[in-house]
Amino acid sequence: MKDVNPSLISPKNASAAICAVAIFLGLNFALVRIYHLARDWQGVAVWPTDKWCAALHIKLWDEAAIDTTIKGFQTLPAAPRILLTGSSTMMLPFWKVDKDSNPNLDTKMLLYHHSYTLQHRLEELGVERPTVYNLATPLQMISDTYLYVRYFIGAPPPAIIVLGVTPRDFYDHDFQSPSKTLNFSCRIGLTNCPSARLFLPNWQDKADFLISRLCFVYDKRSFMLNAIEARMAKYGREKAEMPVTDRTLFSIDQYKRRYRGIGEASLSTQSEFLKRLAIVCRQKHSKLIVVNMPIPRPNRALLPAKFYDHYRDLIRNVTAEQGATFVDLADCPEFIAADFDDSIHLNASGGKKLIRHIADAVCHAISFTAGCIDLQSSG
Repeated sequence: MKDVNPSLISPKNASAAICAVAIFLGLNFALVRIYHLARDWQGVAVWPTDKWCAALHIKLWDEAAIDTTIKGFQTLPAAPRILLTGSSTMMLPFWKVDKDSNPNLDTKMLLYHHSYTLQHRLEELGVERPTVYNLATPLQMISDTYLYVRYFIGAPPPAIIVLGVTPRDFYDHDFQSPSKTLNFSCRIGLTNCPSARLFLPNWQDKADFLISRLCFVYDKRSFMLNAIEARMAKYGREKAEMPVTDRTLFSIDQYKRRYRGIGEASLSTQSEFLKRLAIVCRQKHSKLIVVNMPIPRPNRALLPAKFYDHYRDLIRNVTAEQGATFVDLADCPEFIAADFDDSIHLNASGGKKLIRHIADAVCHAISFTAGCIDLQSSG
C-alpha cells in the first residue's frame, strides 16, 4: 500500500480545510437567510418590466405564497368544510371574484386563501356552514396536492376537496420528478421528508435531495438557469413583438418552456399520485371533486396533437375507478376568451362561472337531508 504523504495531513492543511468548510457553511447560511428575508418581504406589488426582475420577484412571491398558505391552514381555529386546491389557476379566479364584489379588499392574490363568493353561493343553495379555505399554491402539481392532503391535513378533514387541474399539473419541464417541484422544495426538508419510495424512488433523487438541502446554490440552480434564459430571450425578441409587461405574452413564454417535451412524456407518475390522492380522500371520508379547468386556445395550441384528449381520458378513468367526481369544463361553451386574465388564468367574469359550476358539483357530491345539504355528517 502506498504511503500517504505526511504533508497532506499536516496541521496547516487540516486548518485550511476546516477554514474552507467554515467559510462554505457561513456563506451558505448567509445566502439562505438573505433569501428568506427577501421572500418574506411583501412590499413588492408592482409588476416588474424587466424579465430578470420578473423571474426573481415571481420566484419570491411563489415561495412566500406557499409558506403562508400552508401555515394559514395549519393555524385555522376550525377545519373548513370545503377545501379548494390546485395550482395558480385555482388561486386567481377566486381572489378576482371576491375583489370584484369587494373593491376594498387589500389582500394580495398570493396571500388570499378564501372564497366568500363561493361560500355565499353554497349558502343560497342550502349548504349548512359551508366554510371554504383555498389551499391552492403556485405551481402545485398533483404530487404536491397528495403531499398536502396526506401529510398536512389532520382531523377533522374537510367534507369536500375540490381540485382544479390543467395539463401543466401533470407535466412541467422545470420539475422532472415529484421531489423537484417548487412546493416540495419549500415545504420538505431533511427532518420531515415523507415516503422516500414515492418521492425519492432512486439513489439519484435521494442524493439530489440531500445536496439541495445542504447547498443553497445547488438548490436554486434550475431557477438561476431559467432566469438567465429569460434574460437572454429578452435580447432575442423582435421589436415587432409586445413588451414583456404584457401578461398574456409572458404567460405564453412561460408555458412554452413548461410544456417542453410534454408530447414524449409519460403522465404515469402524476396520474399515480392522483389515484393515491383519491384513495387518501376516501380514507379520510372526504369527497374528491376533480375539475378539468378551461384553458384558452393560445395555451391549448401549445400542446401536441391528441395530447389533450389523452390527458382528459386519463383523469376521467382514474376518477371513475376511485369513485371521485369529474367535472370537465374544457369544452364548456360558457367560457370565452374575455373570461381569461392571460393565457391560462380566469379573471373575475370567468371566476364567477367557475364558482357556479363548483357550487353545483358540491351540491351533487354531498347528501341531502330534508331538502337541505348536511355537511356535518361528513365533517
